[in-house]
Amino acid sequence: MNKLHEDEKEIRGIIVDPETGEIIDQINAGDSIMRLESKKIDEKYQRNFNKGESFLKIYDSVMPDLLKYLTKTEFSCSMLLLPYISYEDCILKKNNGSVINLKDIPEMFDLSYDRSRKIIKSLINKGVIGIFETGYKENPNKKFKCYAFNPFIASKGTTINKTVVTMFSESQWICKELSVE
Repeated sequence: MNKLHEDEKEIRGIIVDPETGEIIDQINAGDSIMRLESKKIDEKYQRNFNKGESFLKIYDSVMPDLLKYLTKTEFSCSMLLLPYISYEDCILKKNNGSVINLKDIPEMFDLSYDRSRKIIKSLINKGVIGIFETGYKENPNKKFKCYAFNPFIASKGTTINKTVVTMFSESQWICKELSVE
């Protein structure tokens, strides 16, 4: 398409008076239209609240059961893990993107290594987190272990890797209202 001069505008649509059929305005490339409903929403709500901050999806139907089934320490520790859930695969990662391992946990929980290890083992046994062995993209033969948070309890985003969903599909935490496709 030829480059338009400043005084020329690419017309994307026209506005016609419904009674007379007369063209009363035009919609140019780059124009936006705000409907009355959108204006009312803007007056009542703050759009893009805390834009740029990550946030979690925690299923509220699971929370009462977590409180009943986990010890207070296990519950607290599982809540401390939430900010480390990564998008799509629910793997627990540090802010720099590296995978969290058992040596990182005591510092996160402010507990001894032995106590942290016992809590993690219990959270694995109770299906809150899982430990999985996977390979590196660059070197698939080289394996490492990683922790993943159960996406039926909490996740980031709405697109979750099917492998992770399958890994937790037998979990007691699956909401009865949710469907696994």
